[in-house]
Amino acid sequence: MVKATWLKMLLLVSLVGLTLVPLSYASYSCTVLIGKADYLETVSPGQSFSVITHVTATCTSQLSEPTSIRVDVIDENQLTLSSGVFNPGYAFAVFGGGTAVGTVANGITAPLNPGLWPLLIEASFFVGSDLMSTAQTQISIQVTGSVTSESLTSSSVIQNGGFEDGLANWQLKQGSSGYESISSSVTHSGSHSLAITLISPPPGSNAFAPSVVSVSQTVTVVNLRGLTILAWYATKIDSTLVGARVKVRVDGFTANYYVAVSPNTPVTAGDTPYSKSFVVSQRGCPTWCLLSRNVGSDFPSIIRPSELTSSITVSLELLGYGTMNDNQFAFWDDVQLDVQTPSTLTTTSIESTTATVSANTENTSTQTTSTSSEIAPSLSTQSGSTFSSVLSPTAAIAAAVVIVALALAYTVARSRKRKGAGNRERQFCVNCGAEVPKDSSFCNKCGASQGQKGEA
Repeated sequence: MVKATWLKMLLLVSLVGLTLVPLSYASYSCTVLIGKADYLETVSPGQSFSVITHVTATCTSQLSEPTSIRVDVIDENQLTLSSGVFNPGYAFAVFGGGTAVGTVANGITAPLNPGLWPLLIEASFFVGSDLMSTAQTQISIQVTGSVTSESLTSSSVIQNGGFEDGLANWQLKQGSSGYESISSSVTHSGSHSLAITLISPPPGSNAFAPSVVSVSQTVTVVNLRGLTILAWYATKIDSTLVGARVKVRVDGFTANYYVAVSPNTPVTAGDTPYSKSFVVSQRGCPTWCLLSRNVGSDFPSIIRPSELTSSITVSLELLGYGTMNDNQFAFWDDVQLDVQTPSTLTTTSIESTTATVSANTENTSTQTTSTSSEIAPSLSTQSGSTFSSVLSPTAAIAAAVVIVALALAYTVARSRKRKGAGNRERQFCVNCGAEVPKDSSFCNKCGASQGQKGEA
């Protein structure tokens, strides 16, 4: 019983020692700092190069989730030019957390216009999918020289834009709300056009559920400099809850052109830096009308010369927002997507110089530092990034607490053992049971001889 009790006490003391320090860091903090940035301070128009960012992440408690640090390079229009990541992973899984140090290389391309080019470097520290801390620093790069000539070539990249080959090259999006088909009776030119039909909801259905019926085509363009969309359309729409539009999406940017929309639908209210809407016509066109828009002029951010390759998707859509008395129709024909790309590009030759800037970092969290010895000086993570991990001093504190707790438990147990050993050497009267001094011949209480039981 005594042994089992002391084993339980020993286990309890050990658990207290193991949990004492983490409880004191229940509300731990994690920070990321930008130490410095290496880059070319003078570049030519259109020149590609890398910005090397040195980051340090610190956590004051043990983390069970993987960690990652993303570094973005952002221009003055709030456009992210490049994103890079290095993954400390489980570097903070050690008791007491620690510090991870690494570098991230962001590849960017200078604009074509000479001048001072301000950039923002932002580092974001994630634990799992949760953002824990961010840091920012600003740099400026001088773009020197001029583009002596850039001849642009225009070409249409949409295939089967007249739908003479049916729905070939187009992807369909439909459901119970409508369908796409090829019409030979309503055409702008040639023998066929695209007909999109929106079906009136049957009685008892969810008539207010929004629906979209559309076709789309995606193309890839290298060195995009300009973009124009042209499409002929005709509509048979008699409901204010139905709209038609052409959507042009370039990478993460979208331009929506409405050729039919209710006056009560504020389509431009939802504009963001990455999505803009334009009302070309409110009530559509019962005969054939031409949509012709310079997407690059309407939405300058959608054209990014720094991107070598651009993915462009054109969608022809019919949208329903509620109950309709009859089916609604939109016809499309002779769709073109004219892109402008450079045929020649010549720039002046200049000498590039390298700058190393110690960042004046703006950080959203309180800085925490660690001075313990390095335990993993050079652990490789991925191409373009390395990190090292430093043990936090809280680990040493925790170890000391556990050692003291175990030593205390061992000392008490040894003391009990010696006391128990002493109990086994004590002598008792053979007649009355009272304790008598060791090696005594008579009991001090009843006077009985210890050599003969029962003598008085």
